[in-house]
Amino acid sequence: MLHAGDQPPQRVDLPSQWPVVAALSEPRRLTRHFNCPTGLMPADRVELVLAHFPPLGDVQVNDQPLGRSPAVGAEFRVEITPHLQSRNLISVALQDASAESDIPPQAHLEIFAG
Repeated sequence: MLHAGDQPPQRVDLPSQWPVVAALSEPRRLTRHFNCPTGLMPADRVELVLAHFPPLGDVQVNDQPLGRSPAVGAEFRVEITPHLQSRNLISVALQDASAESDIPPQAHLEIFAG
């Protein structure tokens, strides 16, 4: 499904290495810093897309809760435009940190022109 103007979104891949924040209790959290995409126009929309993660708990950007993954292995997609700052932090809680996948977790941003 294409959005405004029927133009495909610009995709920005985030590095695949996700540091794990050690926790004294579950859930463990994966975190990733990223800079705000440059050249955004006021009407542009930015979505965060997570794929191939173990079962996810809550997902946050800059300490703002964005929801929970709907199903194991499902792609998680959410708009993050109102939460963007010059430097940003994605935080993902793992419901089952022992779950392994042959495919590394992937994250990217999709920018839809307004």
